[in-house]
Parts: sequence; C-alpha cells; structure tokens
Amino acid sequence: MSGGAQQLPPDLQQALQMPAGPDQTKAVVAAAKAWGEKDAQGYLTWTLALPSPLHEQVRQSASVCGKSPNVKAAADGLVQQDSPRVTMMLHGLTLGWSQQDMAAAEAWCLQLQTNRDNRYVTIFTVADALCRKDPKSAVAWTATLTAPDDRHAAIDGTVTIWIRGDYAAMATWIKQLNPADLKWAALVAARNWRAKPDLTLATYLDQFPLSAADKADTLKGPYPDSYHISKYQPSPAPNKP
Repeated sequence: MSGGAQQLPPDLQQALQMPAGPDQTKAVVAAAKAWGEKDAQGYLTWTLALPSPLHEQVRQSASVCGKSPNVKAAADGLVQQDSPRVTMMLHGLTLGWSQQDMAAAEAWCLQLQTNRDNRYVTIFTVADALCRKDPKSAVAWTATLTAPDDRHAAIDGTVTIWIRGDYAAMATWIKQLNPADLKWAALVAARNWRAKPDLTLATYLDQFPLSAADKADTLKGPYPDSYHISKYQPSPAPNKP
C-alpha cells in the first residue's frame, strides 16, 4: 500500500508499513477513521486517490468526517474533484455531517452547484438522515423542495429508510404525492422491498393509484440508482397555473 506524497498521521504511516493482509487493512481503516474525525479534508484527499480495494474499505468510514471542524471546506473541495468516486464518498460525508449538524448539511446541499449525481445523492442522504430520526421531519423537508430532481432525491432517501419500519404509514404519505412523485416513490419502495410473510409487493402496490402499465413497470424494474441518477432523463417541472 502507498500513501503517496501527502503528509499522513504517524499512526496511519505505521499501519501502511505493516505486512499486507487483513490485520494491516484493519489498522489502516482505524487510523484513517481517527484522521477523518479531525481533518476531513486530508482524509478525503487521501482516500480519493487510494487504489482499489483499499479505497472502498476506507471510504466506508467517510461518515466520520461529519465530526471534523473542516467538514464544510472538505465537502466543498470534494465536489470540485473530477472522479466517479466522488458521488459515493459524498453519501458517507453527508450522512455523517447530517447526524452532527443537520441544519448546516441541509443548507449546503441545497446551494450546491454540481452535476446531477452529486446533488441528488446529497439531498437523498439528508432525507435518509432525517428519516432515521423521524419520518415526519423527512416528509416535511421533502415538501419544501420544488425542483423535481431534488424532490425525487428526498423521496428516495425517505422511502429507502421508512420502508424498513412502518411501511403502512409510509403508504399513507405516498398516496398524497402528485402522480410523478408517487410513481417514483413506488419504484423506490419496490427496489427496497423485502419479503414479508403476510404481504407481497404486488398487493402493497395495489393501494396506490398507478395505471396497469405503471404497476407492471414498478414490479419488473429497472429501479432508480441513487448514485447514478444521470442515467435517467430529468423529470419536467410541473406546469404553473
């Protein structure tokens, strides 16, 4: 393993000098996590350049950056990088930041000027974090978003978490959405569906006002890819009265 020319914390340098293997990987990840809590910018810069599979192993701890005093500067710097790895790293970073300072994370993602994938995943992640605490807060925040992509991102994050719990209450909310948002929510629900002893996905979807064609599409997929939303055409903005 190589840490490159960047100045690394002593404990991380020591871990990188260990013999290759599971013990070294464990030590590197632990040292990197400790670094990320103190210096998100340094951690993210280093992690972004790591070779696979170490990159993926270290990246999974990106949420620790939410505790760093320079988390905003780190987030600003990360979205400037031209790498397909950025979107996945933003998910961990934004989740950790939301858990530490929700208001700051919300404000940052809504002012973000970047590509569709990056903006979508940050809004998705804020809604995810809100729903983990209280689904009602995620619903309320989603309702404030006017751009279709932003709203779909928040619906994605909310449904992804809520369906693990009170999916009956979630259905009540989904029924109140406009047709385009309802269809998106149904697709996300289908993507995250887990077998239940007394309920099939098809029966769950029957309660929504979906056309036969839309229900068939929802049952067979393909389903939204939260990290590569640019694969889909943007939804048109609703007509103003």
